[in-house]
Amino acid sequence: MKTTTTMIKKLWIWLFGFFLVAVYGYVIYQLITFQYYDTLLERMSHLTIKKIAALVLVLLLSPCAAFVEAHRWQVAMRGTSHLTLREALVHILNGWAAALITPFRAGEIPARALSAEAGSRWQALTNATLCSLVQTLVIISIGIWPAILWGQLSVADTRYYFIAWIGVIVLWLAFRPLCQLIYQSTKIAFLKKICEAGVFTTWSNYLRTLALTLIRYSIFCAQLFMMIRFMGVGITIEDAFIFIPTYYLLITLTPGAAIADAGIRGAWAALIFAPLTTTPQLCIIAAVALWMINNFIPLIALPWLKK
Repeated sequence: MKTTTTMIKKLWIWLFGFFLVAVYGYVIYQLITFQYYDTLLERMSHLTIKKIAALVLVLLLSPCAAFVEAHRWQVAMRGTSHLTLREALVHILNGWAAALITPFRAGEIPARALSAEAGSRWQALTNATLCSLVQTLVIISIGIWPAILWGQLSVADTRYYFIAWIGVIVLWLAFRPLCQLIYQSTKIAFLKKICEAGVFTTWSNYLRTLALTLIRYSIFCAQLFMMIRFMGVGITIEDAFIFIPTYYLLITLTPGAAIADAGIRGAWAALIFAPLTTTPQLCIIAAVALWMINNFIPLIALPWLKK
């Protein structure tokens, strides 16, 4: 049994290593074969006021997205404990920091839960799971139809995606009732503690969590739109409603880890936005730069907030 487990672990390590090589190899190949760096540098040295304003707005929206997430965490925790905005911000930044150093971002939810008070950590674990679930469901439910349009699928294919979309909505609606059912039917203290957050979260707070998730998702979409325009790719608002939700959908559905995030985002950006430009390398740069901005700018404030 031990030998089999060891072999499976090694197989997963090899598969993940192959995945990393494939993703980053593709991105590096695209960047190496890009022949217009001199033109790009020329553009960057003569930025227009609109492009400078767009870049500044992207940078300002990064902490805004962090504050929206902190408020979402506040709302999700209302049934368990009262958090100030600063405390909520520390919790989510602890989670983001843990996600960057753990395989498959596995440390984000536990780190956020461990940031809560000792008496409410099990409930915080459920709340963190709820926030992650709602975010995933929002990305999937919004991205399904644009992905159909982007992939130019036939009408016959769309029914399967419509069924998937209904399933996503049902799953979101079933989370709270499922917690209530488990809480009322089980006598296991461990399960009761985990389900408490879903039981004591009101429908109004549940809907506020969804609304704040949509706002945060909209911020990310707006940032990516402006970054792509900043890099000189002519993406229109109409294009943005199709290509950007598809991009976030496919990123969400792609298994990955913090070490692979930049490569995954760059590879998908090159593939998804390719119909809009003859230089998809610019989309790679835009996607990776935005990932760095949204991950590292908010984390700069973490040591100061902890003081």
